[in-house]
Amino acid sequence: IVKATGGGAYKNVEDFKNILGLELEKVDEMESLVTGTNFLLSNLQDEGFTFWKGQKDYISIQNDKSDLFPYLLVNIGSGVSYLKVDGPDQYERVSGTSLGGGTFWGLGRLLTGCKTFDELLELSTHGDNSAVDMLVGDIYGGLDYEKIGLEA
Repeated sequence: IVKATGGGAYKNVEDFKNILGLELEKVDEMESLVTGTNFLLSNLQDEGFTFWKGQKDYISIQNDKSDLFPYLLVNIGSGVSYLKVDGPDQYERVSGTSLGGGTFWGLGRLLTGCKTFDELLELSTHGDNSAVDMLVGDIYGGLDYEKIGLEA
């Protein structure tokens, strides 16, 4: 028995059974995500970090588990879900969008001719999003929004 989440747990169940001889046990995707994240944050160093202005700073909560909650968990897959996690079994989806990795991969493949997701990610490191994205300065007439730390 293999535990599986998401659409593939439903879509591929017969292939796993017929081709591989494996039975899929479907489990709730968000519950699995929260349980796994709680485990990683509680037991492994350098699993949680903040990222601000190009600087990644690791956080450690191994010594004081009371600092684990609350936190915001952002799950980026084919879509994006924002989960507010208040405790081991306490969470709610507070927002999300159907635009995520699937959209990025589909558009990127069509626009660039990339054959793999990794190739597209590598290509993205050489671009300049300010040439195509609407930035804070575009909205605020060239000004920063310093109050919340956003540059023009």
